[in-house]
Amino acid sequence: YSDVDKPEIEVATTNNMDKKQTATITLKDNIGVKSYYIGTEKPNEQTTYEEIEETKEKKIEKEITTAGTYYVVAKDKSGNISEEKEITYYQIKFEPTNAEVSVNEVIVSKEITLPTATTTEEYSLGKSWYKDTNCTIKAGEYGTKYTPTTNEILYTKAEKKTYKVTYKTDGNGTISGTTEETVDHGKKATGTTQTANEGYNFISWTADKEVTLSRKKK
Repeated sequence: YSDVDKPEIEVATTNNMDKKQTATITLKDNIGVKSYYIGTEKPNEQTTYEEIEETKEKKIEKEITTAGTYYVVAKDKSGNISEEKEITYYQIKFEPTNAEVSVNEVIVSKEITLPTATTTEEYSLGKSWYKDTNCTIKAGEYGTKYTPTTNEILYTKAEKKTYKVTYKTDGNGTISGTTEETVDHGKKATGTTQTANEGYNFISWTADKEVTLSRKKK
């Protein structure tokens, strides 16, 4: 009997939001698989195979921690070599500015869910990841599906909250200083110079719901 049947291989992988994944290689052969290879170098006649105990079917798990295209082949005891399989892993880094994210780097092979960034009260955060540092080329919104096609860095950023303060009178006085200023969140407005008309006294500034200030009449 001459064995000419090639071994069969199947490759599956985890796809967690993690820096490592597990590739599961299933080997099958009617006579018996004797060795296999998985690596980022395309296999050839000089490729060194990893020997295993001869078996008709076996599952092998390999931890993947580096991005790249991995090639997988198997050889049976008769020297027949399986069809070549390949699987590609991509490295994605998440770089938030003035914000935080639960995972900063992953190694994945297929579609992922983009993580949600968080920030502090003093900052206003967008809802998306971008492919450039200026955050103009959108990759996708937080929580949406994203399929990588290369190793890449995705960016998101939070901007400091600012408020426009406008000073106004009720007509019973004048303002000789600035009438508008922009104030950072948590900071105090510097104020302006106000002068009450004859018969009036300045008491205090009051704010409406839009944070526009007006003079209170005595």
